Amino acid sequence: MKLMALVFAATVIAAIPTDSAVSDEHELATYGPRDLIGLWRADCNAWGTPARCTLRWAEGLHGSQLTVDYTIVSVADDRVLFAGQGVYKRVLDSRLRGYWVDSGGALFPLAASWGNLALTTHWGTAGMEQGRTRYRLSAPATLEVVDWSLRESGWQEFMRVEYDRIE
Repeated sequence: MKLMALVFAATVIAAIPTDSAVSDEHELATYGPRDLIGLWRADCNAWGTPARCTLRWAEGLHGSQLTVDYTIVSVADDRVLFAGQGVYKRVLDSRLRGYWVDSGGALFPLAASWGNLALTTHWGTAGMEQGRTRYRLSAPATLEVVDWSLRESGWQEFMRVEYDRIE
């Protein structure tokens, strides 16, 4: 009996991960929307133009809020090609609501949920322009963002960018 207890204890101790053995997946398993907070940057292609895409996620004015500032800047002449701002408010554990405004004149309601290491946001309204954006953490310092628009034929992807965390 003592031998079985020692074997069990050794097995349990061996299964405890050390700091260096913790994988990205294990670390990411406890993540939520607040883990998007920070500055993210990537090289991107915006409508055929080489550009730099930047996302800055931050705390909102209230503890239940998150904000995101998004810019696309032309590499050739540092001109802002597109800018947008989103404000999210947590309404349930994994659900958020908010709004989006951008330099194209859009003002959209947002409905988002967190799951599978991703914040999936639906924007727009039925009968008008609608889209979906997924912000997925694929590692603690890597964020994949995919944008779709809703067409008569279904969801059509129009942009995919992999960002690196800068800060």
